[in-house]
Amino acid sequence: DAVGLSKTEIRKIFRVLAAVLHLGNVTFQDEGESSKVENGGTSCSCDLLGVSLDSLSTALTSRTLRTPEGLIRSKHKSDKACGCRDALARHLYHAVFNYIVQRSNATIGFQKNLSFC
Repeated sequence: DAVGLSKTEIRKIFRVLAAVLHLGNVTFQDEGESSKVENGGTSCSCDLLGVSLDSLSTALTSRTLRTPEGLIRSKHKSDKACGCRDALARHLYHAVFNYIVQRSNATIGFQKNLSFC
């Protein structure tokens, strides 16, 4: 409560951080020109984030482009899927960090245009 976060918010922050840690355990196996999730680290992350296993696996192993003709989905090989996994983990961590800083600044009365000199 020192930085203005409720117990519920703190629990949610820990859930996201735990999901980030579990994402680091996700590995991929190449299958021809595509890849698939190889281990169960994804299910822990899905449970913690509240998303389905299929949607997270698809998001990590493929890319969807919207064109005037419709959607085009291309599959990733394992190295590209690992990059997607790492980018998702970085984004989640960044979002949590920004949220904590924003809430802390609001609690201590941070003023943007304050000058000390």
